[in-house]
Amino acid sequence: MFLTSTEVAVLGTLIGTLGAAFIGGLVTIVVTYINKRSEERRYFREVVIKATLEEWKHISEISSSPGIFPLANYIINAAKMCELALDKKVTPQNIRKKLEAIYSLADIVDESTLARARKAVQRPLNSQ
Repeated sequence: MFLTSTEVAVLGTLIGTLGAAFIGGLVTIVVTYINKRSEERRYFREVVIKATLEEWKHISEISSSPGIFPLANYIINAAKMCELALDKKVTPQNIRKKLEAIYSLADIVDESTLARARKAVQRPLNSQ
């Protein structure tokens, strides 16, 4: 079966158009997926920060302690806990290990905050 030059041109145009539409659609799907993930992460961060700010305000109001950790410490802890809560790989067998990692991170952040506070107190006022 031989095709005429007109049929070849039409067939080539059709295949080219379908190929371009397929590639364009594929690119659109990938870009949409990336944008959706980015939007979900942004929303997640926003919710964590708002909830943590409210918790920090509440603790600041009811605490009788003169020293409360900075908001950043609470945000880091809350973000890691939320990540754990949303982690689909969490099982009863591995949750203790994951919690210990989060608590270890929180301890490091708190120790660093305390060290910076001690350093700031020891610095003479005129050395700023």
